Amino acid sequence: MFAVMQYRKSRFYGFSLAQTTYYYLHYPADRSFLKYFVALLWIFDTVRTALDLQYLWYFVVDSHGNPNGLASFPVSWIVEFFLATVTVLAVQLYFVDTIWKFLAEKQYKYPVVLSLIAFCLTSCAGGLATVWEFTRSSNVKQALLNATYTGCIQTISATIADIYIAVAMSSILHKRRTGWARTDSLLTKLVVFAIHRGILAAIMQLGHFISFISTLDDLPDDLYWALFHFPGTKIYVNSLLAVLNLRNHLRQTQAPAQSNVESSIPLDDFPPRTRSQSRKHRRNEVVMQSPPSPLDGILITTETIHDRFTELKTI
Repeated sequence: MFAVMQYRKSRFYGFSLAQTTYYYLHYPADRSFLKYFVALLWIFDTVRTALDLQYLWYFVVDSHGNPNGLASFPVSWIVEFFLATVTVLAVQLYFVDTIWKFLAEKQYKYPVVLSLIAFCLTSCAGGLATVWEFTRSSNVKQALLNATYTGCIQTISATIADIYIAVAMSSILHKRRTGWARTDSLLTKLVVFAIHRGILAAIMQLGHFISFISTLDDLPDDLYWALFHFPGTKIYVNSLLAVLNLRNHLRQTQAPAQSNVESSIPLDDFPPRTRSQSRKHRRNEVVMQSPPSPLDGILITTETIHDRFTELKTI
């Protein structure tokens, strides 16, 4: 089982390494904060991968032929679990920040964002409490029994938070449909991506919860829940990097090869329109130029997406 887990994790780490390299090569003009954030995620992912190799060596090589060696968690396992908890929180808060900026002009932004933050922090608190339980007992079975409630709180809260993020982003993007074919096509792609990302992350958390609860009494030492825990965190990292690296692709697919009309229209300037209003605006050929929105460069255009905006913070 540990060999299977390590194989899956190594493949996901290869994806995150490739995406990180692609990001720094193709988006040198991004804000310094975003660059540091990506670097931090990559460092966490790299350290976790190294720790994976260490405890794999501990279980498979050092404890070979020694059943008692499998009865306790190595320190690398505990540190890896801590870094995984922090990584999930960081990625979730990034998307919460995006939702906050989308709802900058809305009065209901506070209950939406604060409730989301509450679920994210609850999940993180459950993960940190689980780490604490791992350090209190050297026996695997006893540590898992002690962490029953904290582990359930962590996975359930993370599942709710991921579904909440996907629903919120999909709803926000759907309401920004304008009637312009190119804009609506791009928004549709972003909605689909938000749903897929949320569903995949929620499935990993839910699988973690179900496998943990169903094997706790009879097979606690088999650690079947780890099959969802270890690759699940890497899915968070890769999904965020995919969002950042999609920007050039979306620009290229939305912009025609040759276009003499170029207009920059922030999403925040698009209230929901009626069908008759949309037809009226499609008949207009006036080039519109609007100031940047609070989204720091989330830009949709009628003919092409302006290349001077370098940051498309979407889902």
